[in-house]
Amino acid sequence: MLLKNRAVQILVFLIVAAVVLNSGFYMLRTSREAVRAESLASRLEDIRKDILSMETERRLYANYGTGREKLGIFKQRLPKQTDYIDMLNKLYKLAKSDGMETSSLSTVARQAGKEGDILLISFSIPVAGDYRSVRKYIYDIETSPLFLTIDNLSLSADQATGSITLSIGISTYARSG
Repeated sequence: MLLKNRAVQILVFLIVAAVVLNSGFYMLRTSREAVRAESLASRLEDIRKDILSMETERRLYANYGTGREKLGIFKQRLPKQTDYIDMLNKLYKLAKSDGMETSSLSTVARQAGKEGDILLISFSIPVAGDYRSVRKYIYDIETSPLFLTIDNLSLSADQATGSITLSIGISTYARSG
């Protein structure tokens, strides 16, 4: 019986030893693979970040190209610098058609961009008329097909005549050359 128990004990010992060796071998193999898997996961995350960064940069370049195209179209729609006299005539005609009297005009032209091919032209036009004419003139400038921006307004009224004097600062852009 002792011999029989001894054989069982040896068999159990061998089975336990095999399980321990197998587990050790498994741990040894999988721990290296786990480290490798973590390394690959980290590299994958870095690659995803790089791809996201590259996609953002690509969008910036695409937007830059689109913006340059739109700027070119915008520039072509602007009047030439030499055509600003026609614009002044249109402003005077607009004032006359709205019942306003004009007295003088001052203009200033300066570069409006780094490229130097767009000029910002500012006008200062004093006009006089009744309240309704002043309102209509301001409305007509704001809704004009000309590319005009009202920069400032100054109103004064003559109590004796009821006339309103409007000093209006207007700016527009033009292509040089």
